[in-house]
Amino acid sequence: MSEILIQLIDIKKSFQIGKIKYEVLKGINLEVRRGDFLAIMGPSGGGKSTLLNILGLLDRADSGVYLFEGRDVTTLSERELANLRNQKIGFIFQAFHLVPWATALENVLLPALYSEKITEEKIERAHKLLEKLGLADKKNHRPSELSGGQQQRVAIARALINKPSLLLADEPTGNLDSQSSNEVMEVLEDLNREGLTIIMVTHERDIAQRAKRIKFLKDGQFLE
Repeated sequence: MSEILIQLIDIKKSFQIGKIKYEVLKGINLEVRRGDFLAIMGPSGGGKSTLLNILGLLDRADSGVYLFEGRDVTTLSERELANLRNQKIGFIFQAFHLVPWATALENVLLPALYSEKITEEKIERAHKLLEKLGLADKKNHRPSELSGGQQQRVAIARALINKPSLLLADEPTGNLDSQSSNEVMEVLEDLNREGLTIIMVTHERDIAQRAKRIKFLKDGQFLE
């Protein structure tokens, strides 16, 4: 039995807008084991993005316990959270978030800049990641010279540069045509087969069905 990577216990989150308090997450319980590939589906406003931000240590829950690799991250300082996020978690987004003036290779190396100086080892890893994702001949291209699918594969390479334990994907195929969507999902499936744990938010049922399991989030709670 693979070990538990993530455990959420009664996670709650609300936002105050004016005098109105909105409960976005209403007691989330979740267990994710190493090597899992979980898709989270649900209507807009159901709390998916908020949950992903908490899982990615970009936001804090109001209450509850979040264990990452057995460590209670709710007790960590902002600096400790930033270090953990940089070393252990990779992110890919619907809008790619590539730096427009940087080449594909430079975009892949960006997270390494935040964690340490860029070493020969990191440069070699970036080259290998681009090669693995079918982009060896695009390493000196800027985002505007790449298709949507190619940009998303650059974003995946960037997410992997620091060898994360967890990959979080927020609507990774949302801006892509069906062929590019299929290519990106094949990459994610390959990475998962190699042992990478993936949590993906998507609106698309056919995309979600390519994960190992699906959970539905509605009105701030998982539907059983």
